Amino acid sequence: MQKIRTFVAIATSSTIQKRATSLIERFRCSDANVNWVKPDNLHLTLKFVGDVPNTEVSHVCRAVGNAVGACGPFSVSYEGIGAFPNRERPKVIWIGVGQGSDRLVQLHAAVDNSLSELGFLPERRPYQPHLTVGRLRRPVPGPQLCELMEEYEDFSAGTVEVSELLVMASFLGRGGPTYDVMARFRL
Repeated sequence: MQKIRTFVAIATSSTIQKRATSLIERFRCSDANVNWVKPDNLHLTLKFVGDVPNTEVSHVCRAVGNAVGACGPFSVSYEGIGAFPNRERPKVIWIGVGQGSDRLVQLHAAVDNSLSELGFLPERRPYQPHLTVGRLRRPVPGPQLCELMEEYEDFSAGTVEVSELLVMASFLGRGGPTYDVMARFRL
């Protein structure tokens, strides 16, 4: 049975993509070995579902649609630079969320709960909305990356209206992942 690597996401605007890409270009000069996210692949992941049998994708889409419910559009501001697990030993570099963070946490919980009814495990860690911009290939960064993260800790990529939720398919290839939209749900 074919499986589709699936996640629920919020698309970014072209303005957010341009500003995030500008930040990435500034960080490329660091001494860290980072796999930077391509501008077209920038998105906010609301829930990583995992490998879903193709026969169950429609059920996942329906569950996400049910979770959206009466949630209306809202604004999200992308601001600040951070890292998972932390800035001293980063594995993932991200732009944070200021305004709208509480709404994203609520939306994540609704999607998580709806998908758990289908047997998908809920998240164990608290959800922290963010826009991933890079993943370190080596776990120990050089001092330049840490200095850049500190220098840009107040970075702002702007504010965008969130008006839809996407169910996405991810295909891994030599040139990095490619994404296809499987379903859209208006807020």
